Amino acid sequence: MRSVLESKKWLTLLCLAAAFSLTTACGGDDDANENNKGADVIDESDVTEEGDVTEEGDTTEEGDATEEGDATEEGDATEEGDTTEEGDTTEETCDENGFNAAEQEAFRAPEDGGTLKVFAYTSAELPFDRLSLELYGADGGATAAGTYQLDDGNYATCSNCLLINRADVEGNVTKTFIAQAGTLEITNYGAVGEQFTASITGVEMVEVTFDESDGLTTIPVPDGAGYCIDSMNFDLPLQAFGGSGPVPPVFESPVCGDPNVASGFEAATTEGQLSDSGAILATLTTTETTGSGLVDIMQVELYANTPGVVSTPEAYELNTPYAIDDVNYATCVNCVSILTGCDLAAETCTSRYNAGAGEITITEMDEVTGEFKATLTGAELVEVTQSGLDTSIVADGGGWCIDTLAIEGTFEVPEVVETFECTDAGVQNGYTVEQTTMEYVGFGGFIAVNGWSSTTDPHDQLELSLYEADYVAGQTYPITDDQLCDNCVALQTECTGDMGDCVGTVYTATEGNILIDEHDATTGVLKLTVQDAVLVGDDGSGWCISSVSMEGTYVPPSAP
Repeated sequence: MRSVLESKKWLTLLCLAAAFSLTTACGGDDDANENNKGADVIDESDVTEEGDVTEEGDTTEEGDATEEGDATEEGDATEEGDTTEEGDTTEETCDENGFNAAEQEAFRAPEDGGTLKVFAYTSAELPFDRLSLELYGADGGATAAGTYQLDDGNYATCSNCLLINRADVEGNVTKTFIAQAGTLEITNYGAVGEQFTASITGVEMVEVTFDESDGLTTIPVPDGAGYCIDSMNFDLPLQAFGGSGPVPPVFESPVCGDPNVASGFEAATTEGQLSDSGAILATLTTTETTGSGLVDIMQVELYANTPGVVSTPEAYELNTPYAIDDVNYATCVNCVSILTGCDLAAETCTSRYNAGAGEITITEMDEVTGEFKATLTGAELVEVTQSGLDTSIVADGGGWCIDTLAIEGTFEVPEVVETFECTDAGVQNGYTVEQTTMEYVGFGGFIAVNGWSSTTDPHDQLELSLYEADYVAGQTYPITDDQLCDNCVALQTECTGDMGDCVGTVYTATEGNILIDEHDATTGVLKLTVQDAVLVGDDGSGWCISSVSMEGTYVPPSAP
């Protein structure tokens, strides 16, 4: 119902045939960016700058890395006759053991319940292995001192994630490992400017690749390598997240007319989308260069009305110029980029330019028909390397100037949902819960509540997914149906079996409230009431629930 990634741009960025970065279709490495995930490419800028040496004591403690030969310490060997339990580390699963950190750094979001990331490098220069400990508090990850398990081996769903990326001398990732077992012990979580003190033990990692369809889902490599870490310590000062790590890129206008500065842009095709998230996305593609089959692509992404990207979304007004003033893709609101020498079949491009100056004015936008017109003026772009959201300006790189460019086409629009009144004929009303199940879903960081209409088959299932950081008794929480819903409600029909194999109409709630009658986050006792819920079926039918109560107990994430 909601992607576990509650993070800017991942949910709204079009994966059109031409919308890809220099190295990957719809994934990427976000490095020190706050809420985003990805691990496709490591840029040299990822490494802590010379002189940013780890403070005394920040390096891996003596004994963290297994000594020469990674031999098992005396007494650690399995006794004769002792069988290894499933999941135990063995020589067969540990092709490599230990991580010798040459440098380490840590970042966190300033607000409580946000994201914290730790990076450790085996060398200050490429090639190196980079260890990433990523804690996504908004998705159920660690936000305080305590003991946590590193047992979700899927990067798309983990909330406490541990990866190792092996990068070659060019910065390309040649191998990726993700933890499927291990323990994280945090002794001090720390605010920005304070220390993050923690240790990882008993880590077992498997080699994985990333699913090309989303760039986030990890797939174990058949007969892939294993990586183990017996123990490793962290004691690091926490820096605030920056757009491109601790130092965002500084834009300097190109000199229009210089030999290495291109000008103008002639689009043969324009595709776009008026997203239901509020984002406006356009992809302009040139004709193929004769004999090469390569094209240039302009991507225009406008996020001023997108919740989760800006704190206060505001709709774009017609005939009003909006500034394009941020070259950094991690933080830009009105983003313009040009990719050159693109092979659409291979999904690769040779270079990329991001705009740091200019204006865009929308002159027509019909959210029903999708008709869209805008004018880009005074755009100035500089050559960059783009690793996911991480932008680095190429030293002595090229530039691009566009005096004026018309952007127009018929864009995709969100599907229109027919409205109805709860009193209309054919609209079902009411719901009775005979049995309630509850579970805290660690990989998604939410509480799942299922209310069965009957204890026998077939039955209907009222399903709630609760993503708020905390649910307080006496408080009411709104139900929404957007991609980033924090309180998601659905109703599936004609279900059989404990797993809910449902073949009937699926209804999604578009409005309503959830009243928390009772909640104990320590014991997992939860009683709630769904109020004034309006649900729309995938067949256009309707269902209204004025009030229904559900209660039960789930195992909270802090429970042993």
